[in-house]
Amino acid sequence: MDNPEDEISDIIYKLTTGNRGVQQETIEKYFTPNASFKHPFCTVIGDRTKVLRIYQWYKILSPRIRIRVNSIAYDETKATLYVNISQLFKLWFIPFYRAPVNFTTVLELVKGQDLNDAKPISRSANRPARYYIASQNDLYQVDQFVRFFTPLGTGVLLVGLWHWVATLCCVWGAWLLGPLQPILALVFAPKERFLSFEDEYPKSSSSTPTMERDGFEIELHDGLLHKVTARSRRISEANENFEREYRENA
Repeated sequence: MDNPEDEISDIIYKLTTGNRGVQQETIEKYFTPNASFKHPFCTVIGDRTKVLRIYQWYKILSPRIRIRVNSIAYDETKATLYVNISQLFKLWFIPFYRAPVNFTTVLELVKGQDLNDAKPISRSANRPARYYIASQNDLYQVDQFVRFFTPLGTGVLLVGLWHWVATLCCVWGAWLLGPLQPILALVFAPKERFLSFEDEYPKSSSSTPTMERDGFEIELHDGLLHKVTARSRRISEANENFEREYRENA
């Protein structure tokens, strides 16, 4: 992708409504070979082929899917897309079954040259760097994903009832036990200490993560490609320093 915010809708439509050939071409063009996928019902770690199979099985279960991209938010600094989607999922073998759901998918991107190619190749400085999808995480509210396996809205009703009971417990619990909160904090809570990672480890001057600069870097472990960000390493180091100082001062 040259412009993720503009191109992602077309990619989503191809993955969800295209035939098997279109789905495979889209996955191989826009996903990295070690792409990951997370959904309430299944998880794939570091295997683009399995991600393709999930999309193909999804299309087999519901040959005619109606889908709409509602909104797109792009965090250029972290190279992450947030896409809100509505879909109407119908199982062909269950008459009158339909699951209208709304969810948000989070797509983490990496930028580099030909990162969709599983074979190592020499990269030319003249070849432009593009964005590729490194991971997809579909986020469903509980009242949304229960629509897939509960008929006639019964799951939504049960989840709504549970939410009502849990909220009532929170309200009454806070009212009844509120006076005990300061005592509980003194007895059970450790001494609080806050670190500002932004102050100790400021962000890079680069606004766009890339392989070569302060964003995503590619490292090889056990034959698989993994992405590591310089910023995440800095935060990890700060956490380790904090834990060490905390133990020494305890």
